[in-house]
Amino acid sequence: MNLRVGQRLKSLFWDNEYDINVYEQVKFVEAYKDYTPPFPLIPELRSSLRVIPPKFLMGLNRIVLTNTGALPRRRRRAKTYSRKRTVRIPDAIGLYHPAWNGEAPYIEIFVNKAVIMGATRYYSQHLTILALSSVLFHEIGHHIHFTKYPEQGEWERIAEKHQKKYTKRLLWRQSFRHPVALASFLTDVDLFSRLWKRRNELAYSLVEFRKVLKKKRLSKRKRR
Repeated sequence: MNLRVGQRLKSLFWDNEYDINVYEQVKFVEAYKDYTPPFPLIPELRSSLRVIPPKFLMGLNRIVLTNTGALPRRRRRAKTYSRKRTVRIPDAIGLYHPAWNGEAPYIEIFVNKAVIMGATRYYSQHLTILALSSVLFHEIGHHIHFTKYPEQGEWERIAEKHQKKYTKRLLWRQSFRHPVALASFLTDVDLFSRLWKRRNELAYSLVEFRKVLKKKRLSKRKRR
């Protein structure tokens, strides 16, 4: 048991030489138009990739970081399929492009849709990286489904399963590496003043949310 715990902790903080080579082989490409991210994203996202086993990244050609303004007119009017409905590509946050016509699979992330406002602050940067990493994990979930372990079921639900799994790993890893981010978040006076002003709205929303959950539980009991 102690050996397993030690190996798990080691995997969170150290990577062997083979893993490092695999992570470095994944290319990050920035293709923005009239947009500049608030801080460098590639080093942070490359670090986030290390929570994913390297075997799941094999075959992934590149990860494109772009913005919706860089989309050509044809793609701005195009649509993609998600959860049994069509979604306009500019409304999506990320896209997975499987292998097609000899082209290797790649991931496309629209950074401007995920960057948190005020991302120049220390804790906001980490929240932004967490949001972008979560989107990245979702698209990598599609890659795992298409190339490694195909499963039966809705594609989005399968990708969400991988997304939640690796986002939890990233949170566990960051909780040790960036405790200052949590401290700066808790000591942000402006943020808490805004939340305090909206405390009644937040409390009302919480009450309504609990009512909805209660109704769902009652309906499930009646069905049984």
